[in-house]
Amino acid sequence: MLLGLGFAYGLAELVSWAYIQRVPLSGDPFVLTERQKKFVQLVVTEAVGYEVYSPSLGWTIGKNQVSKDGLYRSNGDGFRADREYTKEKPPGKTRVLCFGDSYTHGDEVGNQETWEHYAEKTAPDMEFLNFGVPGYSLTQAYVRYKEVAGRYDTD
Repeated sequence: MLLGLGFAYGLAELVSWAYIQRVPLSGDPFVLTERQKKFVQLVVTEAVGYEVYSPSLGWTIGKNQVSKDGLYRSNGDGFRADREYTKEKPPGKTRVLCFGDSYTHGDEVGNQETWEHYAEKTAPDMEFLNFGVPGYSLTQAYVRYKEVAGRYDTD
């Protein structure tokens, strides 16, 4: 029985490794059918511009947008914020870029209630830029990071 379990575990590890080798780390990892593209476009249209179609990510945050319910606001660079941030890190500040899904984005709370906002209030010598997007997978968050992180001076 133990030999059978060991074989099954080894096979699962081998299949996982083979799959991971095929997952692209750059370029366009999302190949959508026309039907899927239309569905994504419909979903982001219903969001009244806060979320917009992205050919590389499926959807992302629009620039200078407010969500339909008024809870979420984005800045001119297309990430969740009530203000603009310079590309260069301000002197004496530590800057952290935050990428992820709805937890990072702070779904269901206003901009002044996200964990990034509270972190900045707690540590005024730090900036936390919120690049989270609702519904993102780990791959989408990684691709968004690869697309935008290099634009900002960061720690």
